[in-house]
Amino acid sequence: MIIIPQPANSPLSNAASSPGGAVAATPKGRASLPSILLVAAWGVLMVVGFVGLERYSQAPGAPGTRVEHWPNNAGLARPGNGQATVVLSVHPLCPCTAATLDELQQVLMRRDLPPFHLVVLRLLPSEKPAEWKDSALPDWLSSYPGVQVVEDRDAALSDTFGLTTSGHVAFYRPDGTLAFKGGITASRGHRGENLGAATLKALLHGQPPPAEATSVYGCSLK
Repeated sequence: MIIIPQPANSPLSNAASSPGGAVAATPKGRASLPSILLVAAWGVLMVVGFVGLERYSQAPGAPGTRVEHWPNNAGLARPGNGQATVVLSVHPLCPCTAATLDELQQVLMRRDLPPFHLVVLRLLPSEKPAEWKDSALPDWLSSYPGVQVVEDRDAALSDTFGLTTSGHVAFYRPDGTLAFKGGITASRGHRGENLGAATLKALLHGQPPPAEATSVYGCSLK
């Protein structure tokens, strides 16, 4: 009698090793319950995270107060020459600041833009940590004609103008009256057409502004 050896993983070998000689069937291509639950939990977390980020991007900063006339106690003289003045508060470490400056640059690139003054209040805490001292604004900003960059210790100057959030813009007419206050981005870190930027363009060109105030999106200055 000739005995032919069977491979260890053959059905006959499995049958011989199982009780009663029955072949034990193993489901193939079917995920286990723990795997299914893990994938479901991951999906839920992704959805929750996306919704949370979307809500955060659409959450405006504090509106602050409207200072209807250029404040005499600001310690900052209003530029003369019969020109309008734009005051912008920036938090140099806020990731949303870049979008605001990009929108501002788009406004300044217009060749037909009448002359005006731009005062940039750059937040600087009194403790002066190294990362604040080393953070820099774009080169084009300080080199643009009519731009004045001022260190804003502990947001004291911004408080005087009622500006509470990075990206806050205040537009003052040549007579020192406030025409617009708000942000020039549509959401946090968003670039593209928006009501605030359109209002700033209209005011600079002497046109009726589409809004007197808009929401501002950025980091708190305090």
